[in-house]
Amino acid sequence: ISLSPFDQLVVSNCLSQCNHLQRLKLDSTILQIHHDAIKSANPKVEFVLIPYQFFFDHLSVKEAQTFSDCKLPSNYLDVYIKKSTSVCALLHLVAIKGLEQLYLYLYNCTITVDSQYTQLEKAIQNSTLWWLHVIGGAPPEFFDALQVTSIRSLNVNIANGPEVVPLVNMTQLRVLWLGYTDPLPVLDGLCQREDALEYLKIYEPPNWDRDWTQEERSVVTTVLSKAKIREIVIRNGVSRSNWRTLSAALVCNDHVRKVFLIGVPDDLKEDIRRKLDTVELEF
Repeated sequence: ISLSPFDQLVVSNCLSQCNHLQRLKLDSTILQIHHDAIKSANPKVEFVLIPYQFFFDHLSVKEAQTFSDCKLPSNYLDVYIKKSTSVCALLHLVAIKGLEQLYLYLYNCTITVDSQYTQLEKAIQNSTLWWLHVIGGAPPEFFDALQVTSIRSLNVNIANGPEVVPLVNMTQLRVLWLGYTDPLPVLDGLCQREDALEYLKIYEPPNWDRDWTQEERSVVTTVLSKAKIREIVIRNGVSRSNWRTLSAALVCNDHVRKVFLIGVPDDLKEDIRRKLDTVELEF
């Protein structure tokens, strides 16, 4: 038989309760089972590993809740959703007990905002997640709800910068990655933060590959010179002129201790190195 990864998880948990099972031979390309649960209940059973990657066209709230009822094979989970889901379903994944790392792949996925998500505050408040990856963006309601969690590391890819801002001032947030996402609203939010963010990574920021106008340079300089960050990485997608603006702004930032600038033209590196002589700098 051929089962989806989600059905595999359900089947594996049923098998783990089967005390009479002595031998189970499976083709790993057809069905992979949760070996820990089955092995503990039936030490003689032959087994293969269950996948930690799950693919859905549509992820319903009921399916998301099922994850919480099953013993997962790992403390990390990859979930790919191709077409549609809801904020409530995504928050059920965040609330899975024992889960430490969650990767949500939401490219071109339609995410509806259902009013029930507000009833999950207590569940996600007890979330054990410390690293969350949101690849493809999500509604602001999703990020807003995450403020009650203890997530320490967040990777947001292809999102709207303002949607992420509510999380910037979470005191427990220490690491933030922003990919293909306008970082200026986030940098502005970091200016208001009580303590410095330990690590900020910006990669392929949209529109930074064209030279900024005078007004844009002024905004960037203002927020980047005041943003409370200990370590910053800026990677690729930046024009020559903008590299100069960024380095000049970082010189004025009293919080920054370490700077990684990746993609700087070779003939600019020495000039930037002279400017940033008070911090640890790598290209």
